[in-house]
Amino acid sequence: GETVYLDSGTTCAFLAEEIRHMDLRVVTNSLDVLNVLAEERSISLFMVGGSYRIGAGSFIGSWATSNLGSVQLDHAFIGATDVALDGRCASQNSIEGEVKATAIRNARRSTILADRTKINAGAFSIFAGPEDYQMLITDADPQTRSTLEKTGIHVIGVDDYAN
Repeated sequence: GETVYLDSGTTCAFLAEEIRHMDLRVVTNSLDVLNVLAEERSISLFMVGGSYRIGAGSFIGSWATSNLGSVQLDHAFIGATDVALDGRCASQNSIEGEVKATAIRNARRSTILADRTKINAGAFSIFAGPEDYQMLITDADPQTRSTLEKTGIHVIGVDDYAN
């Protein structure tokens, strides 16, 4: 019954597959997430409009931030192009980063989803610091996860759930 935001990107699309039969209200700017959840009767689906960014499969810009600015979210799941070892998160596009930042601001809880290739990868536009989100889910190695935890972020390794 919660309202969740699913960001764009392949990791968020995989998450959409996992939640497809849950009773949720889902807000998204992702065409991929929309396609995964469009026919699910248990999902109340809201699409954030805006300018379509082909490279990310997402809707961004002032329309997107305006739509997100008018809703309260229980949980935001955000993809990142880069999670620096100090916990700062960045995207390649500053307009896309503003959409991510808006979702984080309007959520009670926020989780960053980033596979190991996104850790310390370097990206242009910082959209969040470690104080802005509560959790990071990643498949990064234990040493990297430990470094990130020292910033105060709760880090969950996906291999923690392999069994």
